[in-house]
Amino acid sequence: MKWFLALLMIVCGFQASCWDWSLPPFYSRERFSSGTELIRFLGPLGEVQETPEQSLYSLHPFWSYVEKKNGLGRSSSTDFFWPFCFLRSSWFGSTRFFLFYYASSSVNGGRMDYVLPFWFSQTGVDGRFSWALFPFYGDMNNFLTYDRVRFVLFPLYWHADKGTVSGDGVLWPLINYDSGPHLNRWRIFPFYAFAEYQGRRRNYSVLWPLFSFQRYLSPETPGYGFLFWPFYGYSRIASSEAWSTLWPLFSYARDRERKDSFRINAPYPLFRWGENQRGEEDDLFFLWPLYGQKVSPHIKYSFVLWPFLWNLENESSDKRTVHTWIFPFYWSKAVYSKDYREKWEESRDLWPFFSLKADKTRFEFQILNLAPKGFSAIDRNLSPLWKFYTYESKDDNYRSDLFWGLFQLCRYGDTRIVSVAPFYSYRRSGGEVEQSVLFHLLKWKRGPRGTMTRLFYFLEF
Repeated sequence: MKWFLALLMIVCGFQASCWDWSLPPFYSRERFSSGTELIRFLGPLGEVQETPEQSLYSLHPFWSYVEKKNGLGRSSSTDFFWPFCFLRSSWFGSTRFFLFYYASSSVNGGRMDYVLPFWFSQTGVDGRFSWALFPFYGDMNNFLTYDRVRFVLFPLYWHADKGTVSGDGVLWPLINYDSGPHLNRWRIFPFYAFAEYQGRRRNYSVLWPLFSFQRYLSPETPGYGFLFWPFYGYSRIASSEAWSTLWPLFSYARDRERKDSFRINAPYPLFRWGENQRGEEDDLFFLWPLYGQKVSPHIKYSFVLWPFLWNLENESSDKRTVHTWIFPFYWSKAVYSKDYREKWEESRDLWPFFSLKADKTRFEFQILNLAPKGFSAIDRNLSPLWKFYTYESKDDNYRSDLFWGLFQLCRYGDTRIVSVAPFYSYRRSGGEVEQSVLFHLLKWKRGPRGTMTRLFYFLEF
């Protein structure tokens, strides 16, 4: 057996290097008129792909490298045992991650270095350096959505700036104070809290959540509201009026100016019913988890036996998008013209068995599909291990591939390929026809220059 395997690898390497032959699934090489070249070796483990748009090299699932070329320049992604280690590079900067270490740098000079969750440092585009050693001390710029964050023995003391608002906290979140040109907010949790949004409203709470009160100051929407939780709550804002008890279980709301507008929760979230809440098409009826439907001006949502079956339809200025989900096995997405007369895009997944994707010019189908949707790193590093059948078509060209090249049926321009490796292969391109059988031991080639027969790799006549 050892001698046989060694001889087989020698034959494969000899074919690949000398005559550019293929012997799937050990080694296969395909070239297409579009400028694409695909090399695969050791079944689903190794892959090299060259296209006008990108270059891909991978040894699944251990390592992969992809370089893309577009109008913005070159970008590359390198993965080692993804998701534990990866590197990303593009025209605007680079990112590196290895276990607990994360680093990012940009072409304008900014840089971040994190050792999660303890060390954080960064250098801004202006050259300013900031750092934090959690939870002992930190003074960071542009951190956690804030412009500046400072802390000492967090949560003992905390300070944050965001836009025009600054805040300080002691034993956060128990004692906190925020201020800005249009905001004044402070709390001693849970005893007392106050917030004033100048010109809009004031909020108070005492022994939160037992009592809270709000007053709305805008001339367009004046009003007030209070809640003695959990017994009783009331609010009146402009023409809207609402009552609640055992909040959020039971509540009722109405619009005094529209007699047919109301909303009922009894109890939430099991039963919800509302009509004409904000417009003529803003209606809902939920008998959760058995059935529910909500209709808004541009969105229609419904479910049966939530979360097992639901449907969502979005409408924009020129199209309609319909999502359907039968948890956890099936989900689909279809994009139509606004009048439903044309279907522009479609995707369907029957997990984990197959997935398909189609638009006006392209169709893709694969078996199996174990990965969540929308993760390019999974498609690059892991999906080839279980994707044993693929079919792709674009315009008049197509490619059907089973078990990583053992069976192929392809058409690219004037090229036709049929292959059942290692028993038989057929290729017709232009005026040439080439056929071979049994590991290419016997090969025929017919073309404008005549006919050629090769036997045992080296006897030609």
